[in-house]
Amino acid sequence: MFDLIVIGAGPAGSAAAYTAAVSGLDVLLIEKERFPRPKPCGGAISKRALFYMDGDLPASLQENEIYGAKISYKDKSVEVVKEHRIAVLIARDQFDHYLLQKALRAGALIQRDKIHDFFEEDDFVRVYNKQRHQYRAKYLIIAEGAHGKLKYQIRGRESKDRYGFGLVAELKPSGTQTSALPKKIMEFQFGITSRGYGWIFPHKNHHSVGIYGIAREMNGAKSKLQTLCGHSGFSAGCSPKGHVIPLGWPRKKLTGKRTLLCGDAGGFVDTFSGEGIAYAIRSGQIASQKIAAALPQDDATDVTTAYEKDCREEFDDNLKYAFRFAECLRKYPDLLFSIFAGDERMIHDYLDVPAMEATYKQLFYRMLRRAFPQLPGLLRERLRVNTD
Repeated sequence: MFDLIVIGAGPAGSAAAYTAAVSGLDVLLIEKERFPRPKPCGGAISKRALFYMDGDLPASLQENEIYGAKISYKDKSVEVVKEHRIAVLIARDQFDHYLLQKALRAGALIQRDKIHDFFEEDDFVRVYNKQRHQYRAKYLIIAEGAHGKLKYQIRGRESKDRYGFGLVAELKPSGTQTSALPKKIMEFQFGITSRGYGWIFPHKNHHSVGIYGIAREMNGAKSKLQTLCGHSGFSAGCSPKGHVIPLGWPRKKLTGKRTLLCGDAGGFVDTFSGEGIAYAIRSGQIASQKIAAALPQDDATDVTTAYEKDCREEFDDNLKYAFRFAECLRKYPDLLFSIFAGDERMIHDYLDVPAMEATYKQLFYRMLRRAFPQLPGLLRERLRVNTD
């Protein structure tokens, strides 16, 4: 009987296992893959994520430091560079392996296994593998990512429009494009997908090139990625890897009687950017903190209530307004993308969000204020087209 079982050793699961172990809990971390393992991802760790990690990221894992961004939409392009670092680029396989090893050094135990089912008793939780071998703990954290199915015992399945989809390749630029690509900035190209973007992230020995959008609207994704590669000076014959990304709003059910959902399993992802590592780390920390605080009295209701409350307070505003921001861009793409990609102030404001110096709520209303004078003309034009 463990105090806590954590399923999944990604950023959420490893952060939860580490936090629980340093709090003195007996922790079993169950992971089906052998680490380090490949993980499709752009590999950007935001300043917010670094803050949640207390800045604890070895220099050996940092492939590049990012200070700004170049935003493009059709014929408009703006480049902004901050005075301070806004993100770090990493290789996800090595980053996740580092977090896992940190949890193990703190005292967590690991078992390589695939969990197929779990059952909540009044006083503990049973989890089972395919052969019905049983593990038991007083509490369970599910951090199995977007692809896992265990979370559906806590909340129902969601339709395809409630998920994003990313397609990414690791490439090297060709010919004269090598020196032309930015070294300390990330590039985002909007208009490639209806509610997403294409990206180019300059890692140490390669560039991460990918596209992100709503899953149901990503037909022909590989062709779109190849077009982005060709226009940006990369070989169009790339071999991309895809990954599903949950959308962070509307809010989702997070708890059972003794079970807590963290990271992608809890739906903690920025709908507009697709960024979820910071929320994964923080939700794992919160879950274990609440379990450790309540374990002496073993009041499961206190744990689940406190976890949901803290997650709502820390994440809700940003996740809700990231969703609204993305929805406005979907409805009025030409107007709002033109403002976003043509106004240096907007880029500064946007880069302040992952740096924890601004919120999506502030960004959302600033965007509306700048767009408002142009909305009447846009609506009249749409009315005229519909009438014709």
